[in-house]
Amino acid sequence: MNSTMLTEELGVAIRPMVLPTKKLVKREEIQEMVRILMHIKEEKGIRESVKKLKLSAENVLSEGGSSYNTMCEFVKNIRTS
Repeated sequence: MNSTMLTEELGVAIRPMVLPTKKLVKREEIQEMVRILMHIKEEKGIRESVKKLKLSAENVLSEGGSSYNTMCEFVKNIRTS
């Protein structure tokens, strides 16, 4: 589920040719995947998606962000219970 979300929905990752649940992913394949992410211009889209995801996470976790506010409400409810 995590790999599907990261690759297909968020576009911030790539998958190995062989699923890790079916067969061991060899170091050469991992090396090639890292090389792709770091050097090939076509993967610039992944880098841009990661930057957007990072900014979004920073916003929701900062004071006034939705996750921050939800956690504050949760703690407040615990304290009053």
